[in-house]
Amino acid sequence: MENEHKELNLLDLIYLIFRGIWRFLKRFAHSLLLLLRFSIQNVWIILTFMVLAFFAGWFCTRPARTTFKGGATILFVEEARPAVFDQIVRLNSHCRTKQLSIDLNLPDSITNKIRKIETFNYIDLKNDLIPDFADFDQSPDFLVDTLNVVMNDRLYLRISAKGLTDFEPVQKGIQTYFDNQAGVSLLTKRGMSRLQTNMEAYTQEIKRLDSLANYEYFSKSKPTALEGGKTFVVVEKDKELFYKSIFTLIDKRDRVATQLAQNQHNINFQSDMVLSGPLLILSLVLWVLGGYVLGALTAWGIVRRKEMCAFLKK
Repeated sequence: MENEHKELNLLDLIYLIFRGIWRFLKRFAHSLLLLLRFSIQNVWIILTFMVLAFFAGWFCTRPARTTFKGGATILFVEEARPAVFDQIVRLNSHCRTKQLSIDLNLPDSITNKIRKIETFNYIDLKNDLIPDFADFDQSPDFLVDTLNVVMNDRLYLRISAKGLTDFEPVQKGIQTYFDNQAGVSLLTKRGMSRLQTNMEAYTQEIKRLDSLANYEYFSKSKPTALEGGKTFVVVEKDKELFYKSIFTLIDKRDRVATQLAQNQHNINFQSDMVLSGPLLILSLVLWVLGGYVLGALTAWGIVRRKEMCAFLKK
């Protein structure tokens, strides 16, 4: 006897899908009603735990007990990058010590709140000397990647502090600290000298190509007289005006000029530190939800205590 196979058409498939969704929604609504009834029956137990959780969450999510982060981009010359990185590692090692207060010339009431000072590389994906993103994951692949280049003239600086919401004194303290580092200052002067030399070289090359372009444009081919009384006229070739090379050099010169203008100190903050931290309201809501779950479990244990005791006696 041959087996009969029933084929499903599109309408049958749609019907089965919607029927499954409808059953799921009915069961979900029924579960919510049971949970609501259980909550109403044990409202005082659950409400007590929710109130306790609210006050516990309020205490734990106060700004004084919350860790905030301040971040900003710092710029410097390429020659100073190793020294800048070493000094930031040194400052990070002094967190939660008296030495950090001495380094930054700040009171203990501020430096004692600082938990971590860290840096992250900027990645240039298009190799156009424009930062695309900061590598917060600190992936080691970018250090050897020839396409996604690590930019050597900037870092993203991030400071984590507990109970600190004003990072302006810390930013000024770090700026002053680096200005007083002789080794970093020496490397910065060397880098600024290199940038100034490059700018002068680009300017001279632009002038030279511009003069050569003017000569090529206004020069004319002269008739050439040969023996025998015949004169030949040489047809002019396409004039090369060097516009592409000139514009490339102008772009490079402008970038160098921007670097010279930006690097007035050993490190230069591109902007004020941006404050970030957890959403305190969301944290408080999670605390209250946790109190509800704990209260519901406690109420369920009280309701089922006889069954639980009988089970434990077995």
